[in-house]
Amino acid sequence: MTATFHDTLREIKGYKYLAIDPGKTSGWALFASDGYLRAYGQTEDIYTFLRKIEPKPHVIIYEDYVINPKIRQGGTRPVASIAIGHIEAFAREHEIELVNQYPSIKSIGYLWAKIQPTKNHSISHQRDAIAHGTYYIINNRIRPLKHKTELKGEE
Repeated sequence: MTATFHDTLREIKGYKYLAIDPGKTSGWALFASDGYLRAYGQTEDIYTFLRKIEPKPHVIIYEDYVINPKIRQGGTRPVASIAIGHIEAFAREHEIELVNQYPSIKSIGYLWAKIQPTKNHSISHQRDAIAHGTYYIINNRIRPLKHKTELKGEE
């Protein structure tokens, strides 16, 4: 039997930070109050994911998405923007600190986490969430830079 996300959360104690790479498939990463990665994964339903997370995180870090004004976007449905709307509403509803980041900081987050972006697109969103969370954790001096992020059972 595969553990559900809700079962996994019951086993994870002391997480404080939730990093999200929003999109049709949203990557997520949970960090403990000491800044160490506790769990990560992906979801196709960010709305339900956020409502099931218990206890609620203290901070949500997410990658912002802005439509490039130089590219014609007529007729498109920007799913990342919809996911961000769910994240922002959830944070407001539960009085959770919200931090948005530019996509460009991901490369620094990867460097600081000492992990590489994956060529396997099916798991790339969880890695992006880890990179965003790591950037926030290190930049805010929650955890020192010297430690390598441990990824378990991913590839």
